[in-house]
Amino acid sequence: GCSKQEKVEEKPEPKPQVETPLSKEEVEEKLKELLNEKVEGEVLEFDCSDYDHNGTYEAFALIDTSVYYITEDEVTTVGVSDRYYRNTKDSLLKTDDRDYFVIEGYCATSTVNYVFTVHDGTFQDLTPGEPVEYFGCLNENELVTVCTSYDASTDGTGHTFKIYYLYYDGNEGLKEYQGIYVSIDDLSKYKGYEQIEAAVRTDK
Repeated sequence: GCSKQEKVEEKPEPKPQVETPLSKEEVEEKLKELLNEKVEGEVLEFDCSDYDHNGTYEAFALIDTSVYYITEDEVTTVGVSDRYYRNTKDSLLKTDDRDYFVIEGYCATSTVNYVFTVHDGTFQDLTPGEPVEYFGCLNENELVTVCTSYDASTDGTGHTFKIYYLYYDGNEGLKEYQGIYVSIDDLSKYKGYEQIEAAVRTDK
């Protein structure tokens, strides 16, 4: 006769353990703990965010006269100045493609801004050679900076405020939009040109 073969049940292989990503709040707490372990002093500013929008949270902090960049691996000093002080406005500036850490500093009778961000996991100090009096956004994503100068203007003081429009260019950092010649005929092809033409003609 034929003997019955017993069916051997195969044990399923254990599924690999998948680590649950930490929430922003958990990462922020972890980065704060790391900062406190490495640096002494009062934390004047601290902002945790995904600065380059790549899915990884980092943080910048201002302690005394130094700015620090904090990741889950290390704390790095990225700026030192006795001009730095606690902000009077929010130090985290958010735009569609990236976030910026902006702190204020003393400069004679006014204040100046220092700007930092992250590109491909590495911090960037975007502050120009001379800090500007303002760095922020118009219309949510239109980056601008304001510089002042005394240039014998007609307001009676010679003090003028000049707005510069900027864009972010990866490794190059912040760059200024350049003015180009455009004829009225070319301008008329764009939406809203009537308002622009009227402003140009009235020199406003």
